[in-house]
Amino acid sequence: MSDDSGYAKNDVTLMDIWLVIRSYRRFTFISIILITALGFIIAFSLPNQYQFTTAIEIGNQVVNDEIIPIEASETVVDKLRTGYIPVVVSQFVPKNPSGPDEYILEVIGSDNSQIVQVLSEAPLNEEALITDLHTQIVNELITDHNRTIDSMRANAKILLAEANQKLGEVVAEEQALKMQLKSIDETLQLLDNYTNELNDRILSAEMEITKLQRSDSDATKILMLTTQIGEWQSNLVDIENQAKVNIYVVRAEAEKSVNNANQGKQTAQNEIEYRETVIKNIQDTRVLGKNAVVSLKPVSPDKLLIIFGSLIFSLMFAVFGSLILDFLKRSKSL
Repeated sequence: MSDDSGYAKNDVTLMDIWLVIRSYRRFTFISIILITALGFIIAFSLPNQYQFTTAIEIGNQVVNDEIIPIEASETVVDKLRTGYIPVVVSQFVPKNPSGPDEYILEVIGSDNSQIVQVLSEAPLNEEALITDLHTQIVNELITDHNRTIDSMRANAKILLAEANQKLGEVVAEEQALKMQLKSIDETLQLLDNYTNELNDRILSAEMEITKLQRSDSDATKILMLTTQIGEWQSNLVDIENQAKVNIYVVRAEAEKSVNNANQGKQTAQNEIEYRETVIKNIQDTRVLGKNAVVSLKPVSPDKLLIIFGSLIFSLMFAVFGSLILDFLKRSKSL
């Protein structure tokens, strides 16, 4: 059965709740004041927590214009969380009894970056302790990584030494071939000089024969000169058709070898430059900055949130408290 207002007799309306709260307005007011004041006290009594950040750049090397880290950032993050941090903290706490019993540290990294960050929250007066703790954690990681990086650098230096040795061998071969070419050119020059000398002899002998023939001299001497000219001409033929041909073949082979040596030298020089670049581009794992970076503003507690939360809680407590008090009062009257 309903009344004229449209509400059932047993329904509880907002007006009914408001009347209950109003009847216990003193309790409501005091509850709101006390709980909100307690929120203010808690918000401003909690020490300000600052964030301390230490950034680590993972060591890497550049290969074919691609940066290859010594370890993936997610692997480094996992090592820090499960290995370095627990071990270092367990040793750090007993040695620093003035600090907190527990240090809260977080590690973040990105797949697309070689930067890993170690984060912790603490009051500003613990900056020295946090910096020391971060430094020990980072040094453990750096020591571990740099052993691997030193090995990479040593291997690169071995390859560089091999490239330098190869260059030395090619240069020595090139110098020997150039000396051979110089000797061949000197030999050809000697043959040219000998050819000119033979031509001069032949010309002189022919002139002598012509002179003897005009004076009707001894035919034996003319025969001897003619025979000598034949020998000289035969020598000229041998020089032009055999000696020089063989030398030209040897010189062509030597020149080809010199060209190959030049190419080999250029290849060795390119290899040396590449190995030197590889060594230069091997980057150690290192900490960015000298100390942990402190946030400019506190990161916690959120005072406004605490105060606002206490205000909401005080309102809820006042409403439910008023309803409970009204319920107890009505129960006693039955």
